Amino acid sequence: MPAPPSGDRRILAALLAAVCAVGAVFAGVGWLAVRAIHDPGTPFFPARPPAAWIVYPTPPSTLPQPAVEVDALFRRTFALDRRPQRATLRVRWSRRGAVAVNGELAAASPPAGNWKRPVEVDVARLLHPGENTVEARAVSGFGPPALWLSLVAPGLRLAADESWQASLAGASWRPARRAATAMEGALPGQGDPAANPRPTAAARATLPLLLLFAVLSLALLAVARAWARRRPAGPLTGGETALLLLAVAGLTGALFWNDRHLSQHWGFDTRAHLDYVGYILQHGALPLADEGWEMYQPPLYYLAAAALLRHN
Repeated sequence: MPAPPSGDRRILAALLAAVCAVGAVFAGVGWLAVRAIHDPGTPFFPARPPAAWIVYPTPPSTLPQPAVEVDALFRRTFALDRRPQRATLRVRWSRRGAVAVNGELAAASPPAGNWKRPVEVDVARLLHPGENTVEARAVSGFGPPALWLSLVAPGLRLAADESWQASLAGASWRPARRAATAMEGALPGQGDPAANPRPTAAARATLPLLLLFAVLSLALLAVARAWARRRPAGPLTGGETALLLLAVAGLTGALFWNDRHLSQHWGFDTRAHLDYVGYILQHGALPLADEGWEMYQPPLYYLAAAALLRHN
């Protein structure tokens, strides 16, 4: 049987490569989805109706968070006309916890269980006509304590959402926040949270400037290409080198001038970089790599910052 023409072979090879690439992408996404939904070691809250994962409404922070166990309490009151024959409580905690109904223990996380699998119990015996209270405690040493809870009975559909109250490590009670909802509040040194718009809004607001930068970049590339074609081959002359360095210095200066208004509190490791500069100012020497979080960094920037601060 004659072999297909070389052009057809290239097309078949390209199609085979495309199919393999798409298959690899789907396999990778599927593997990540399985890990996220079922693996207890993956810090992901799998969504499952009718309830939502809720957490205490802590404000955003750029500071490192210590890996210590923290507990949170969640509570909700509701009224019943009569005691139901059956009331199914399904609950998940991140990472462990317990639930009490009207002050009596109703469910607790198994010692060696998977926190992503719900615990299901019948709590009808703990309910009574009138006002009832469900209180859950979640404990986590890896991320915020979170709760997912659903209580279903005839005439009752109770699910964890923003109507619940939450208290973190004994703090005052506040309305809970859905874990999937963005944090509210200003970052340290930021001021009004309205000054930090959503990424899509920021992109729309700066679109004309981004387009201008794109046009200027294309024009600069065109000029550089035309200059390279007309210029004789060989190393850069002294004047050309000086012009190139001057352009780089000007662009770097423009970048620093644009960033002059940024708060020193922005960034998760700003404190560690400031400690580096403070060490040089205090000891008159460079730190060792094990003397701080960022002390392994190359010293030029920190030496320059320390020199500027010393003379101001």
